[in-house]
Amino acid sequence: MLIEPEAKFVSIVLLGSFNPTIFNPDWLFRNELITEAEFDTSQVEFVHPQISHIRTDWLDLQVEPERLVARTSEIPIQLRDLVFRVFGEKLPHTPIRMMGINLEVHFSVGSAEERTRIGQLLAPPDIWGEWSKGIRAGDGKSQGGLRSLSIQQSVFDWDRPNGFVVATVEPSNLIKKFSGIMMRVNDHYEVQNVKEVADASEITGHLASEFDRSLKQSEKIINIVMGLKQ
Repeated sequence: MLIEPEAKFVSIVLLGSFNPTIFNPDWLFRNELITEAEFDTSQVEFVHPQISHIRTDWLDLQVEPERLVARTSEIPIQLRDLVFRVFGEKLPHTPIRMMGINLEVHFSVGSAEERTRIGQLLAPPDIWGEWSKGIRAGDGKSQGGLRSLSIQQSVFDWDRPNGFVVATVEPSNLIKKFSGIMMRVNDHYEVQNVKEVADASEITGHLASEFDRSLKQSEKIINIVMGLKQ
């Protein structure tokens, strides 16, 4: 990346049919999905038929009946391997119809003024006519301007499964002095026939073949905005 992020998160989001109570540290450890050390230091936020939320030193896992989110700020390949093993080996008959491979970064552009300038490049205030004066007014926390911008790509010049890519740009809530930008790229995949999905095979196949390329493409998109910094 052109700017070293102050925070970076990779997540895999699955939509399908899940049993939240299965996903607890004991089950993960017995199935050799986490190590003994990770089991010993794991934290159970809650395990309930409607939602399970557990943490290890590198993993944040939240499961609801129709949605699973696995997130890390550590080594992305470890996250991919965990999700692949869960649904490729341990629970292969789980119906999964959609997947998102998400990269989120928070980076500083040095000052509030520079962040404002970049925001105005991405969303020019002048198109709002007389209101642009109010948008430009103020500074720091009180200043107007871009709050959230999302761009979607639906057609690709390479062979890839069904889906789309959405890039979102917002002010970062993790970086102080109003100098931070948050970028999130959601690379979304769908099975060929959503209504007749019977297992996890199609999605785990996409996870295995597309994960590395997805993150590299997401970094390229993020670099476009990072490259606007002067």
